[in-house]
Amino acid sequence: MAIAFESYDTASGSGTSITITKPSGVTDGDVLVASIALSFNAVDDITPPDGNWHLVRAEAHSSQFVQLHLFYKVVTDASGEGADYTFSWTGSYTNNGGIARYSGVNTSTPSDVASSSNDGTSTSPTGSSITTATNGSMLVWVCGAVTATGARYTPPGGFAEEWEIAAVPRSTLADYTQATAGASGDQVGTLSNSKPWLCFLWALRPILTPPPADSLVMATILRRNQHVVIR
Repeated sequence: MAIAFESYDTASGSGTSITITKPSGVTDGDVLVASIALSFNAVDDITPPDGNWHLVRAEAHSSQFVQLHLFYKVVTDASGEGADYTFSWTGSYTNNGGIARYSGVNTSTPSDVASSSNDGTSTSPTGSSITTATNGSMLVWVCGAVTATGARYTPPGGFAEEWEIAAVPRSTLADYTQATAGASGDQVGTLSNSKPWLCFLWALRPILTPPPADSLVMATILRRNQHVVIR
């Protein structure tokens, strides 16, 4: 079963928390991916809405005022989900973020591989290469830049930009299905003007579809013909 991006919602503001409306159509088995960007030059721990949110990565730019936090949640009781989600932290910063809803993700092991982190100052925001383990993994490219309206993103080739938030720090999320497991290569986007940026690259694991029953029967017959009996 292929992973599919289904819906999203975003928010922006200033203070010690952000509240993001639940994406439309949330159902059991969906995986929610939240990206939060804060305008600060060190990592401030974020408290997620509940204990079912799992931190993928939290990093700050090595020298500039942008930090990113990436979380995911497996939806097991859609009827019990609230209308929105609030993430909170200690300091008061300008902030923004979004939540993406994906279907077709392996709910037992949503993360296919550990994420990468990279930062710089240029027109080329880059997610460092990761090596996926599963065919059909969904690459997720998340970036924040120290600007609001001074530059716009173009995602890496083949990626679909799901959102771009014109607030400080300007953030974006884009995704792409990598058909064959292996090295993704560095995923390089574009900023319309040179700005400090921080990017993550991560992969969601798809649901693994078992082979058809008749193919298992045929494999057993072939093994028997080769005098190999599996009991």
